Amino acid sequence: QDHPEIRVRNLELVHSDSSGHHLYHIAADELRHYFKRSTEMDNIQVTMTPADAPAWHTRADHGWIDQQEKLLMLYGMVLLRQDEGAESPAIETISRDMLIDYQNSLAFSMAPATVLNGSHLLSGRGVEMRLKRPVQVRILADVSGSHVLD
Repeated sequence: QDHPEIRVRNLELVHSDSSGHHLYHIAADELRHYFKRSTEMDNIQVTMTPADAPAWHTRADHGWIDQQEKLLMLYGMVLLRQDEGAESPAIETISRDMLIDYQNSLAFSMAPATVLNGSHLLSGRGVEMRLKRPVQVRILADVSGSHVLD
């Protein structure tokens, strides 16, 4: 039977580069690590802090990190939000079951999604996001949107 080699409750993990800049921060109610397979987490929160842009915050019901630690798969309700910056208002994406390639700064979901950016709202089925500057968001199907003029 498949049992985790490591189980941690109330996880707080900070990953920094060699100069001390925090690359990402992970918090989870529980982490289960399986040898030569993956790491699974419940009630996960991830903050990615690029050096040249506002932080990205992610919340999800469940998460999975592959063995090579390159992909983060988020299950259930997923909220992906970037703080307001000098050049743009905050951006929020609400979806389900999202794949994040945090080494390449990409996010992808085929589930219904809503994207809020200041007074702009886009919704549809499927979302593809480039998380580096300039941030690019693409709704893949059934697109609708609104914009409130100031």
